[in-house]
Amino acid sequence: MKRFSTGDMERLAGVKSHVLRYWEESGWVQAPERGFSGRREYTERELFDVMRFRHLVQARGYTHEQARDALRDESVRYQAERAFADAARARLLDALVAARKLSVRLSRIGREGRATGPEPRT
Repeated sequence: MKRFSTGDMERLAGVKSHVLRYWEESGWVQAPERGFSGRREYTERELFDVMRFRHLVQARGYTHEQARDALRDESVRYQAERAFADAARARLLDALVAARKLSVRLSRIGREGRATGPEPRT
C-alpha cells in the first residue's frame, strides 16, 4: 500500500502541516500511524479523507464538526458498500468456478464423442 509523508500530504491535499496536525489533534481527521523512523505515514484513504474534509470546510462551508460527522457517515456507507461488493465478488467467483467445471465436463464429453447429440430423425 502506498504511503505518503507529511510533505506529500501538503502538496497533494493542499493543507499545511501545522493545519493537518491541528485537525488530527482536534479529532476532526484520523491521525496516521507512524513509521519506524517516527514520522507520520499517511495511507491513500487518509489522503482522501483529508482532501474531502478540506473540501467540506472550505468549499461547502461546513463547520469542522459537521465535516467530521459527514466523513464518518461516508465511512460507514463506504464500509457497507464494500461488504456488499465483497459478497457479490464472492458469488461471482463461485459462479465462475462452477462454469469452468461445467466447461471442462462438456469438453470431456465432446472428446468421447457423446456431445454430438442424438441421431438425426429420418
